[in-house]
Amino acid sequence: MKLDYQDICPTRVWHISECDENVVKDMYDWALTIPSDYDGVKKSNRGGYHSPVFNTFDNVPHMEILQLALISLPAFTFVGWWMNINNKGDYNLEHVHPDCHLSGIWYFTDNNNSLELRDPNGFNRHKLNNTVDDFHETYHWDCKAGDMVIFPSDVSHSVDIHTLDTPRVSMAFNLKLS
Repeated sequence: MKLDYQDICPTRVWHISECDENVVKDMYDWALTIPSDYDGVKKSNRGGYHSPVFNTFDNVPHMEILQLALISLPAFTFVGWWMNINNKGDYNLEHVHPDCHLSGIWYFTDNNNSLELRDPNGFNRHKLNNTVDDFHETYHWDCKAGDMVIFPSDVSHSVDIHTLDTPRVSMAFNLKLS
């Protein structure tokens, strides 16, 4: 007898890298001005700053860079963005983003392997998946300043406790497929 298997139903995650360092610095500097203009809100964040969700992209610097980076994705429209600034000890609880198809994060600092994505099948197949050698229920995503990560919005994710003395800064956004 011969046993063969194939893993099916993978979850696609896009990782876009190599953004111009001057663009990243501009975005970082701009991000740090947001808290002085807008009160923060409490969503999944524990500590740190989470801006309100903005539905217009008119005032986002380097928007053309973001659009160009996402050109290989299926056709979409932007439906909202917000700024996250975590200081030492801050983190984000596990959550999903309803009412959209894809979620993204543009990092303006290194994330130090802090983004955790959870396999959507992990919960209901936990016992089975633990018997598979190369299966992981969670994946930590390591991003450098300027990197972007795009993933299906129903993929549960969290952000580990920030351990550095300098802030971890990112802009998150949601997309709806056309």
